[in-house]
Amino acid sequence: LWVDGDPRHRRIHASYAAQQATGEPCATPSMVSVEAGRCHDEGCLRYVDACADHVGGIAMFKPPSGPPRPGTCAELASQGLCGSKRISRELCPKSCGSCGPNRQCVSLVDLLPRFQQFAQWGWYSQWNQDSVLHFLLVHPGGLHIPATSKFFVEFGYRPLLGALGPHSNSEYLRRLGWRGVLFDQMHHEPERGLYKETITAQNIVEVLHRHGVPLEPGIVMIDIDSCDLWVFLSLTETFRPRVVQVEYNRHFRFDDNVTLDCTASNFTAEPGLAGSHVYGASIQALATAAQMRGYAVAWLERCFDLFLVREDLVCPGSHLPDLEPFRGFTAHNGGCSDPWGWFAVAAPRHEQRHRLLDLSRPYGAARLRAALS
Repeated sequence: LWVDGDPRHRRIHASYAAQQATGEPCATPSMVSVEAGRCHDEGCLRYVDACADHVGGIAMFKPPSGPPRPGTCAELASQGLCGSKRISRELCPKSCGSCGPNRQCVSLVDLLPRFQQFAQWGWYSQWNQDSVLHFLLVHPGGLHIPATSKFFVEFGYRPLLGALGPHSNSEYLRRLGWRGVLFDQMHHEPERGLYKETITAQNIVEVLHRHGVPLEPGIVMIDIDSCDLWVFLSLTETFRPRVVQVEYNRHFRFDDNVTLDCTASNFTAEPGLAGSHVYGASIQALATAAQMRGYAVAWLERCFDLFLVREDLVCPGSHLPDLEPFRGFTAHNGGCSDPWGWFAVAAPRHEQRHRLLDLSRPYGAARLRAALS
């Protein structure tokens, strides 16, 4: 267990676990790091999650001629590397990259405790989003994504250094072989799949068509700190991503059902309240919009994002009954432990009334229904 003070490193590397093994059970494969490559290098001495949900060791088969290669369990057993059926089944995967997500639907109830315990690391993401994507789209218990849909779209987030690249919420998937496009208001690097675009609810469909995004991409990531909810509604009218990751406003309270009102005829993307808490949408508002568009809440990355799964990919009867597990996931009462914490200032009440739309009130609900039609 890496304990260096960085919460991103709270995971076990399986090679270390194997070295320190005492035979006593100590952790599930959900805690074990996964390699992005197909591990055909350096003798293939790496570990992956086995299909049977056990930690599987990668053993090499030595054919009569040619270099060693990953072998089937039968080949490894013929060389005495797997001494019993149990070991053969649990410790000798058929090949290095054979185990991936194969479920046609996911149980959100079953995923919840896994997220709660193990979604605590990130290699390239803004915070711990990598680990959430791992369990949703990479782990053997995750959602099967057809090869043609292994496509990501990310827009609105850029790291402090200035360009989407190695440090982005989609980088983990890119290193696993996914294709995709990135959009940013400031940077344009087509050779890296990064394009300068200003995303709005009015142009999102045209932008995605222009950049060749499939109608059912694996995931779309929305983080624009303004009209996120309205972009989601416009996007999902035409495109039907399997998973949507959308940032919520941590400064709203858990029970608030409010969003920036981007439907007004005189709305401007720069409301003149820089640094205030009047931006984006609350947890409840995004959950409401998701339900109306046929998406279910799977998880919240604390103080950052909702992860939504398309309804037809959720196993029947496995929806989360409510959002209570996430009640503490706002900046109120010290709920955000990341370095950003509470970073906005409260806008004057008259600006809040003018800029925000309360979806729990008849007028706000009517505006939302109008946007859906």
